Amino acid sequence: MIRVVQVAFPALLFSLSPFATATDDIQAVSDEVKNKVSNDIEKITVESSTTANTKPVGTFSSPVSNLEYDPRVDLQSRNMAEAQADVTIRGGIFENTGFRVGSATLLDPQTGHYFAEIPIAQEMLSNANVLTGADNALLGVNSSVGTVSRNWTPIKTAGSASIGAGNNNFNLQRIHSGVSMALGDSTDWTLGLEG
Repeated sequence: MIRVVQVAFPALLFSLSPFATATDDIQAVSDEVKNKVSNDIEKITVESSTTANTKPVGTFSSPVSNLEYDPRVDLQSRNMAEAQADVTIRGGIFENTGFRVGSATLLDPQTGHYFAEIPIAQEMLSNANVLTGADNALLGVNSSVGTVSRNWTPIKTAGSASIGAGNNNFNLQRIHSGVSMALGDSTDWTLGLEG
């Protein structure tokens, strides 16, 4: 038994040393290929919208107009153009959905039915971003399921006018304009008015 150990141990030792050398060679070739491939492949970032419609299709648009096309959102609206809209995210209830414009969280202390009635022109807001999970935990306040987040768009010199008419004496007139100009001689600062 002692002779077997004395013979087997040196044989095992000599058989492992060529294996270790081959492993080092394979590792060196693998690192070289990895560096060459990482230098040759261009990094691509893809950003896309979750919905095909980015602009409202109705006569009057509200901050929740395009949310009905988002698969995570259920929009139940009543009255004129989503004036009273219940927005639910991922099967929650409308009381668990928050709204955010810029960094301000919007709350209605009476009822969650009117959270979506935000009197801000659509031209002043970015597309809606639905925050769920960790994003909602960090950025959503007073919402346990999700938050509809809109950011402010930069003010630009432009304008629009719209007129709508319908049954039951419905009529809508709306004018929006914005002006942006350099502030004095500075090119770093601009002055903008929008309304």
